[in-house]
Amino acid sequence: MSSFEQLQKQAAALGLSGTNTVHYITSQQAYERDEQAVVRQAQREEAERQERLELAKLKAETE
Repeated sequence: MSSFEQLQKQAAALGLSGTNTVHYITSQQAYERDEQAVVRQAQREEAERQERLELAKLKAETE
């Protein structure tokens, strides 16, 4: 996640100031939070898929 200072520098480089800077920073932070949530969800789904595969292997071995 970008630090507040990094986002401030990016906003300045884009020529933003005042409330536009605040809007840019809050929008970027929200976007990054959403992206992280997507990554975490994908990781959870992959872990669940791996668990199902392991359970299926164990079940097949015991039959």
